[in-house]
Amino acid sequence: MKMKSVPNYGKRITLFLVLLAVLLSLPTIVLAQATIFGEVWGDHGWPVSGATVQFGEYTANTGPMGEFMIDNVVPGDYEVTISHPDYVTLNTQETVVDGQNYFGYQLEALYADFVVFRVYDSENDQNIEGASVTFDGDTQLTNVNGIAQWMHVLLYETYTVVIEAEGYQTYTEDIYIEDDMPHEIGLDPLATIFGEVWGDHGWPVSGATVQFGEYTANTGPMGEFMIDNVVPGDY
Repeated sequence: MKMKSVPNYGKRITLFLVLLAVLLSLPTIVLAQATIFGEVWGDHGWPVSGATVQFGEYTANTGPMGEFMIDNVVPGDYEVTISHPDYVTLNTQETVVDGQNYFGYQLEALYADFVVFRVYDSENDQNIEGASVTFDGDTQLTNVNGIAQWMHVLLYETYTVVIEAEGYQTYTEDIYIEDDMPHEIGLDPLATIFGEVWGDHGWPVSGATVQFGEYTANTGPMGEFMIDNVVPGDY
């Protein structure tokens, strides 16, 4: 008759206790922990809310004052990315040490808060009200201060600007927008040609055609003529 072997539970328990004692005798390993905190601001020093701050796998979003904080970070070297839809993404590297770590970041704006044009008379520096300013496909009329403005304009782009006003030469220029500094545009006044035509004996000549380049007029009954809105130049 074959006898079944009985497990030796006593030996197993003894082995377990020995291993447990060995483990308890080992020095406890505690990983150092760091806290990252700081702030993010824009070109003019204003806080940037809603920016994403990423240190490796650690991520936080800035609050209303541009502040951020990340706890329980393992000290070390990190690739850092600061991003926001309205700003140029910032990539850098930082070393995080045990304890408190402050970092401040300035972001470069992708958009201008305002793009402002002041339109004035180039001869007397007077503001021109009602001038038509076309910028980025949109047209506005200048106010009493000669101002037309656009909000939230993409920076680092070239835009065609066309400005028209009665009595002035049309202004057309490609302008590179790299900040929100105002643009002052002086319009050159158009000229008025007037005069008279007479014959050999000094009598006025009515119905004569007077032509200055592409500008044309006919003399009146007293030989008089007038042409408005002429671009100054040689004819």
